[in-house]
Amino acid sequence: MQIIEENRRAKTKQLEVVPRVKLMFKTKEFEEITKDLDDTTNSLFRLTTLVSSNRQAAGINTSKHALGIAKSLRRAHQSASNLYTAISRAWNGDCHQGHETRLFLEDRILDRSSGRKSANTPLTFPLVFATMPSERKRVWHEAVVRVLHNDEDHEQPPAPTQAPSPPQRVAFVVTSADLTCPKPQIIPVENICAVIPSRHISFVLTGQPKIGLMISDGPSPGTSAAPSKASLKEILSAPRKIPASLRLRMLLALRVASNLLQLLQTRWLPHSWSDEQVFFPLTRTRPTTSGQGASLDIDFGRPFILAPFPQGCTAATQPQPQADPKLALLELGILLLEIWYEETLEAHFSLDRHPTEFYERLTWAHKWLDEMTNPPPELYDRAVSHCIKGVIGGEVRLGQWEDGELWNAICGDVIVPLFNNCKMWR
Repeated sequence: MQIIEENRRAKTKQLEVVPRVKLMFKTKEFEEITKDLDDTTNSLFRLTTLVSSNRQAAGINTSKHALGIAKSLRRAHQSASNLYTAISRAWNGDCHQGHETRLFLEDRILDRSSGRKSANTPLTFPLVFATMPSERKRVWHEAVVRVLHNDEDHEQPPAPTQAPSPPQRVAFVVTSADLTCPKPQIIPVENICAVIPSRHISFVLTGQPKIGLMISDGPSPGTSAAPSKASLKEILSAPRKIPASLRLRMLLALRVASNLLQLLQTRWLPHSWSDEQVFFPLTRTRPTTSGQGASLDIDFGRPFILAPFPQGCTAATQPQPQADPKLALLELGILLLEIWYEETLEAHFSLDRHPTEFYERLTWAHKWLDEMTNPPPELYDRAVSHCIKGVIGGEVRLGQWEDGELWNAICGDVIVPLFNNCKMWR
């Protein structure tokens, strides 16, 4: 009994002694825990906001503004596809070692406050015809191609075949008379290189589709230097940052988003955007103050995409490109983040290689999106979130790119926010 009583007292004494646990964190560990909590909270907040906005969108019809934008961009998409076909037909000769077209990116979204009807607004494509007489020489011909309405398409018989003239560096100006002429006299172009340096002309896109020209009463074409180019990736990866104003970056974001709908699944943009496909004219280089290297003078207001036209290759012989909407939107979202932060995905995360797999890029994009250091404006952030989260029109399972409802939803969730974000600068 004495032994039992002693054991009972020992256990009671052990229960009365409460061990004291001393919690101590090092500063680095505490910062890591805090960062993880912040990232989780931010991710949940973004997801909640996105789901809430999509629930609201699912309960109402797409806005008239978004529907109007979708209609105008679909029209531009068809015309851009026809333009590539027409250029291919008229630029397949062996007069030069190569041909290239640079198409300037415009959002082609009408401001409803202007009171103009989209059906009566001239659709134009500013571009550059670049020829390569030799491997080291490039000739620059800047022009504007106007898309004709059906009632304006009065094509004339082909002009006599002309031998290619010596290349010149010229720029063409489309006058207001060119845009309003009710019945232009159109001459089909069989060889672009043959007609560029020889006439006062304006280019048009006919319904066949073909490239045509009209004799212009405007001033004589002026010569233009052949500027080099710099890709967005080269600019963002430069050792010394080349700053672009907030206005130019926001307008650039709207243009690349709008041109995703205009150009995707055409030969201009077969699959998806990347920072290697967006170019800017490099207008001048000048020595730095230290005398080492050169700084770039880049025209950020004139982004363009380029397409080579190999000899003997026409659009009719090329397969129609197909694109995965979820992949295309993810790449657009990454590009929008790169434009806002002015650095590439690889540079931001100090990656030693370029990630290529969809889910790998999706993981990095999610991580970048959830950061709260220097976040983009609300409307910009909303557009990027829809692209990366893959939630469009309240749906996560996206249909085919040709689906009109998908176009309407992308315009409502991505294009309209970016458009409203740029209202003060347009």
